Amino acid sequence: MPATAAGTRTAAARFLVIFIGGLPASSALVVSAAMYNSRGDASPSDERPNMTEVTFGSRTPRLVRPLAYAGWDGGKHGLPRPTRQAGTGMTARQVLSPRHGASGVFGDLLHRAGNVWQHALAAQPMPPQWLALGSGALALVVVASAWTWPQARTVVTIVHEGGHAIVALATGQRKVRVRLYRDTAGETVSIGAGKGLGVALTAAAGYPAPSLVGLGAAVLLTIGHLTGMLLLGLLLLIALAIAVRNLYGMLAVLVIAVTVAVVCLYASPVVQAGFGYTMTWFLLFGGVRPVVELHRDRRRRRNLRTDADQLARLTHLPGGAWVVIFGVFALAALAISARWLVG
Repeated sequence: MPATAAGTRTAAARFLVIFIGGLPASSALVVSAAMYNSRGDASPSDERPNMTEVTFGSRTPRLVRPLAYAGWDGGKHGLPRPTRQAGTGMTARQVLSPRHGASGVFGDLLHRAGNVWQHALAAQPMPPQWLALGSGALALVVVASAWTWPQARTVVTIVHEGGHAIVALATGQRKVRVRLYRDTAGETVSIGAGKGLGVALTAAAGYPAPSLVGLGAAVLLTIGHLTGMLLLGLLLLIALAIAVRNLYGMLAVLVIAVTVAVVCLYASPVVQAGFGYTMTWFLLFGGVRPVVELHRDRRRRRNLRTDADQLARLTHLPGGAWVVIFGVFALAALAISARWLVG
């Protein structure tokens, strides 16, 4: 790898490690902002002058252990072995097992959670290359298949609408509300100025969001922060759940959040790695297909309320140019991430 690329990748890795270390404070700020900005619908007397409601999107469209793999002996790397607790004749894990009552269950859960946070800040061994390649092939099949894509697309929609919501909060818009629908469509509604840079940035944040999240996840996986990547995704899902305003959307976000939490707490190292790599590949491939669908729908004039059409009204660029920009970004993120994940 050229020296410039290596330096850029190292700087990005250091920034992400520092960012994970500040997750408790940043998560609290995100949650507080989302709660403040989602206190119900605005009444006429509550809205400020020159404020309008803007809608983005359209209704139509384990103890967690350090990673260990076959051929990797944790004992040779100085990992602690189970020891008997004084006076009990049992290991620490047996003492905290569910068979010892409710207190044991909660104690075991807290112990696992503590290990998750500890591993989130520590580099872990890289998985074998066959796992990275196999998870990529699986994600590609899911995205390309006409049978699995309609079921899996909701995950991409969640990240898409999450991108709108985060940028809306960052640009000072109020009462950000997200809705997700059974047909995998979604919309993000906020109160703020009907035009300007903030609205344009919010409209432009949706389609690049899955590719950008996939790129960030690839950076974390490349430097060995698998658990940190999963934990960061879990915290972002919890923050987004506060802004969701319909039952189906809430259930969809919570199901994915619970799945990630269970993988972090109880899955084996290989399962964790397979899950993390598959989701990363899925977001990268899933960032490309919606852009193709956007181009097809606009060409057939099925929907003229897309993000690209809103950006055409807000900027001097036509909607087709924005589709090209979205596509180039998605392909670039996929190419860069693929080089890191399998390189």
